[in-house]
Amino acid sequence: MTSTADTTAPPPRTEDGGLPPHPVVGFVDSLSAALDQLAGAVTWSLTPDEQRSTLVALRRQLARLEELELRVLVSADRNDVGVPSGATSTATWLADATGARRADCFERVRLAHALDGDFDSTRRALAAGEIDSDRAAVVVHAVTALTDEHDDLPDDVHSAAQAHLLDLARIHDAAALRRLGKRLFEVVCPEAADVHEGRTLAAEEARARRLAFLRIRDNGDGTSDGSFRLPTLHAELLKKALSELTSPRRAGAVPTADGSRAAEGASGDV
Repeated sequence: MTSTADTTAPPPRTEDGGLPPHPVVGFVDSLSAALDQLAGAVTWSLTPDEQRSTLVALRRQLARLEELELRVLVSADRNDVGVPSGATSTATWLADATGARRADCFERVRLAHALDGDFDSTRRALAAGEIDSDRAAVVVHAVTALTDEHDDLPDDVHSAAQAHLLDLARIHDAAALRRLGKRLFEVVCPEAADVHEGRTLAAEEARARRLAFLRIRDNGDGTSDGSFRLPTLHAELLKKALSELTSPRRAGAVPTADGSRAAEGASGDV
């Protein structure tokens, strides 16, 4: 009987015979050491051009670090890293370990799982430094809201919606992107959006008719008051009619001997 030899090379060992650190751990250690070396570096000697390019580059690298953090976070959540310390969740552990707001940590865990699932295109854009985590979260929220609200969408809507928002995310900030995300349905599914809007308007009109009422009470002194709830169109018509009846020109008019109306207090003498 013959056996196939395992050709996989064993991992290299350190000088003391142990295994080397994970590449991510090694990177974080190297990053920490590099930042330590820059702790005393002056920045005023940078030229304006260097300051501009450095600031843009740093923002880009921050986004890339965020993606790495989220990638580690989703794995940590699956490994229940908070259990040994008695934390009820990874988000709770992270908040306690870093001093971050607990709500923010829960949001980070949710974002990490989304990027590890159906939002890989968004994750890759974040990893490339093309967007930041705020805009990545907006993309995830808007696309998820669209697919959760409408269960009869075409199969390619998720990817199309994600791609559309990623294009916008490269030129808009998170606040503007959030506003644009509210119109996502109309952009990626215009025909379905028209049908949905028609159904929504019809439902609103039917509800308005069901809730409509008009109550008028005679006060016994020549006046009446009341209350009403009408569909908007009918309310506008009523408002116009009442405005004509209660305008100062008509409200101050009194009958004359010949049946016409004249302003109250006016004299026929010239």
